[in-house]
Amino acid sequence: MAGDADLGVLEQLAPVLGLHTADLFAMVGADVPDALAPADTTAGSLVPYLVRHTVALPPEKKDALRKFVASLPQEESVAYS
Repeated sequence: MAGDADLGVLEQLAPVLGLHTADLFAMVGADVPDALAPADTTAGSLVPYLVRHTVALPPEKKDALRKFVASLPQEESVAYS
C-alpha cells in the first residue's frame, strides 16, 4: 500500500504524464481517493483492466480511442447517497 507521500507524488505526476490522476492510481494498484472515484460505483471495477489494456495499445490506436471517448456525450456528475 502506498503511503501519503507516494500518493502525493502520483497526484503531481499524473498531469505531467498526460493522465488523469485516478487513472494513474488505478495503473499502480493504489486505492483511488473518494474525491477521484467515479460517481457510478459499478464502473470502478473495470477501470484497472481498461487502463492496463489501453496502455498497451500502439499510438495510433490510443489516438483513435481518445477521439472516440471525446466524442461520447457528457453527463453531469451525480452524487449518490
